Amino acid sequence: MSPSSLRVGFLINPIAGMGGRVGLHGTDGALLARAQERGALSHSPKRARITLENLSPADLSFLEFVAPTGVMGGDLLDQLRIPYKKVSALISRESSSADTKKVVEEFLSLGLDLILFAGGDGTARDIFALVKDRVPILGIPSGVKMRSGVFGLNPSDVTEILTRLLSQSERRYAAAEILDLGIGALEYSSSEFFGVAKTPYAPDLIQRSKTSHATTSEAGLQELAHHYAKNLRAGTLYLVGPGGSTHLILEALLAESGKSLDAAGVHAIVDGRLLGEDLSEQEILDLLARYPNSELVVGVIGGQGYLFGRGNQQLSAAVIDAIGWERIFVLASAAKLMELMPVQLHVDFTEPLSSLPPTFIKVHTSVSRSVVCRLLNRVASPDK
Repeated sequence: MSPSSLRVGFLINPIAGMGGRVGLHGTDGALLARAQERGALSHSPKRARITLENLSPADLSFLEFVAPTGVMGGDLLDQLRIPYKKVSALISRESSSADTKKVVEEFLSLGLDLILFAGGDGTARDIFALVKDRVPILGIPSGVKMRSGVFGLNPSDVTEILTRLLSQSERRYAAAEILDLGIGALEYSSSEFFGVAKTPYAPDLIQRSKTSHATTSEAGLQELAHHYAKNLRAGTLYLVGPGGSTHLILEALLAESGKSLDAAGVHAIVDGRLLGEDLSEQEILDLLARYPNSELVVGVIGGQGYLFGRGNQQLSAAVIDAIGWERIFVLASAAKLMELMPVQLHVDFTEPLSSLPPTFIKVHTSVSRSVVCRLLNRVASPDK
């Protein structure tokens, strides 16, 4: 075996991320059936395809893939005509956590150099439960809200990470937190720590672990939320995205009604009236067709700096194209921005935007203060 070759265990969680565009916040348990009832389509194979299609023939000649047959990896490798060694684990018709663990058990018996997977935090947890830090793991981000530090910034960056590994005479790895929303957790922005995995060292290409912030303690952000809520324009559709910062605006708007909304959803307000809650991508597009005047309010994910592509997949490229970047209002606490060094924000869409996003975007931290942040967007179309 060539010194630069890499033996890679490859698997796809085909149900990861299915709930995002249809207004759900995961696909665990009964959520999968609800997502399918709402017309959700498998999302992760498309993300994995972007990563694999961007590999050069030279890179592929040094990558030795091991994968399960069928929907958990083999189908995509067959479509791309990438040779691989088949594992013998039997996979159920709709893959499950147990199926992931069966595959990983076989991976561990083969002495692989890396496990590459397309999924979200649940998939990362399942893999880590068996692997711990014995084998490096690398995620193609495909879940709804990816909190762990083992995912590439986007699928194209995962390609670059693999290319770097192949070129290194001595491969470098880093410790990465495995995080997920805890079972029974009531606070959507909180994360539970499950351990420390090993992942390729590429701090410029791998996302940081998500951090949590007590946004209600930020006086400037509270003042901004109340100011924004008091100055809504008549007849304008306001779409309020997920997160603790944006939820402050909803609380200010609905203070007198006593109604409480899920901080994980996208909600629509017109003339102080709740027009829709926990909206799907299609419901948002339908509303935008009805209301030519619109504005989107979004926050920033703490520690990671994501604007779109983490936890708000219903705000898709099509939605952003329909709204327009000039009608997006971004808010975040000053403390949240300060931990992003350099202070830059990320966008991770699967489909390409119809026009390039701005190079810089303004983030409001209080009524009178804002920070101009660089906006990084790298989209590769899967329809090559």
